[in-house]
Amino acid sequence: MMTNHKVKILLITSRADYGGGPEHVLRLLSGLNHDFDFYVACPFEEPYFDRYQKIISEKNVLQIPHRKFRFKDLNRIRYFILKNNIQIIHSHGKGAGIYSRLLAVLINIKCIHTFHGVHLNQYNAVSKATYKLIERFLSRSTDAFVSVSQSEYESVLKNKFAKKNKLHLIENGVLIPELAVNENIFFTKPLLITSITRFDYAKNSSLIVDLLGRLAKTKSLDKFKFIFIGSGPEEASVKNKLKEKQLTSYVEFTGNLPNPEEILKKSFCYLSTSRWEGLPLGMLEAMANGLPCIATDVPGNRDLVINQVNGFLFNLTEPQTAANYLIKLSDDVNLWRKFSVNARNLIIEKYSLRIMIEKTKNLYEIISRT
Repeated sequence: MMTNHKVKILLITSRADYGGGPEHVLRLLSGLNHDFDFYVACPFEEPYFDRYQKIISEKNVLQIPHRKFRFKDLNRIRYFILKNNIQIIHSHGKGAGIYSRLLAVLINIKCIHTFHGVHLNQYNAVSKATYKLIERFLSRSTDAFVSVSQSEYESVLKNKFAKKNKLHLIENGVLIPELAVNENIFFTKPLLITSITRFDYAKNSSLIVDLLGRLAKTKSLDKFKFIFIGSGPEEASVKNKLKEKQLTSYVEFTGNLPNPEEILKKSFCYLSTSRWEGLPLGMLEAMANGLPCIATDVPGNRDLVINQVNGFLFNLTEPQTAANYLIKLSDDVNLWRKFSVNARNLIIEKYSLRIMIEKTKNLYEIISRT
């Protein structure tokens, strides 16, 4: 496509609340707004609806429902595309991907889809088969796919959601702080263990109750304080379980924070209890600050955490192992120092925001020319 004008791209996300997907869209807008003319279709939600508008103006943002497909909204997006002469659609996440691929057929427009996690284990056999069928059907009208992690890339190919020649690995990226966490943090009491979560089934935050219980049995709990950043549907349940077991004083709930880095800078390590991930931005940011990670051995997490190199991986069903790892790390400053340096170096070498932005820009340019 030869033109003297910027290519017009519509980013679609069915979420604009706190989460990795909406934040990913924001980073694309911030990093590439001078190279392309961007438009966004997303729900009217805090905090990202307003943040998108501030970058690309109110008239360039179209409101759609939260994680809900409606034919009237499909038609509204179609009209928005035609009215603004948009040339590429880039959808983010499963719900947004239904809109984008149907529109690619209806109006013959170039389409890119980013998965942000292939989550099949949450479905029963019938739902899983239906999901696979839909994805394989929609893949026919998709010009390019993006996987945000190596694990996701392999899962997409395994489930035949995309052909290899259309699938691009563009891993999530973050800004690299100038300074890492000071190792003096190791000697503070209590040691802060931080987790960024949505308190939903995927994040599996209730596992913290078992973890604290195991630490209490070994009389190690007073060494630590756990901080949960975020909010979500299972938050009240987690709080109630902690209260029942008289563990409330060991956990702080901050709610959603605009700048979690302030807490990460004071933390001893990062904890993930997730059942699955795409490539978790919270963990990327923690590691960029030099935090060792203790995380469940699941896709997404295992892309970042190299066991006994920059952190520890543990089985979902073994909170005792996670407790043992916390104790081991808190007893060995040399181990903590090794993990901290290795965690930060991995992000610098492979997961910087600059790399993600450059790869996405190259993909847009390739698709615009085909």
